[in-house]
Amino acid sequence: MFNLYPLFSSSSGNMYLIETEDTNILVDIGVTYKKVKDALNTLNKDTSDIDAIFITHEHSDHIKGLNMFIKNNPTIPIYASKGTSAYLKNSLINSKIEFNNIIELCEPKFINIKDLNITYFNISHDAIDPVGYKISHGDKSITIATDLGTITNDVYSYLEESSLPVIESNYDKNMLLAGKYPFEVKRRISGPYGHLSNEDSGQVILKLAQNGIRNFLLSHVSENNNVPDLAKETICSTLSLAGFNVNEFNINIASKDFSTEVYEL
Repeated sequence: MFNLYPLFSSSSGNMYLIETEDTNILVDIGVTYKKVKDALNTLNKDTSDIDAIFITHEHSDHIKGLNMFIKNNPTIPIYASKGTSAYLKNSLINSKIEFNNIIELCEPKFINIKDLNITYFNISHDAIDPVGYKISHGDKSITIATDLGTITNDVYSYLEESSLPVIESNYDKNMLLAGKYPFEVKRRISGPYGHLSNEDSGQVILKLAQNGIRNFLLSHVSENNNVPDLAKETICSTLSLAGFNVNEFNINIASKDFSTEVYEL
């Protein structure tokens, strides 16, 4: 058994559960602690069942529930990059919460949690020290690459090795341009350290498709600057124009609201 639950995936909050028969880990915890507990309870799990949490970066939609989680579960390890872990520790000091369970990721860039192997890689986003993760179990793997404005060769190599790439398809260019956000915010989102547009994601998926990958999960779809159907339509159009039969692909979209949808590898 090797399952991915994209429990929350939006600009309001992000959290993924990866489970095997022996292990449960979370990637990010960007919703309230109550929502974390309720989500896990829906899956017949408790916070005590979580073996570790891996944080991508310090933005609130990725760490909103972390302080309360640590306060109530002080022995569960929290893994984050050097810059992110320093930020988290400082936040906990200010909140007067003990943080003995925060572990800084360092070389080599992988760690084993029971029967899972987790590799981290740097991504381009306007955060202190953001990372993505490749989670492997046997010969299967999930690569989570969200909140990034550029797909570097290094990031692409992890996506290319993945059984299920989880790729951000954050905004539609026309919707962002015509939307209500201030110009500086629009420039940030569309910049090299912001987010990926539907078109950007389409080009990445096309390249991965040319290397044989057929399963994709689109994530972090903006609530204000995108529509799930439009994101999928853009990707499918990109593939179709390149000569692919889109019926040969599994292209799914992570729900922006709480979901127990599971992807079995």
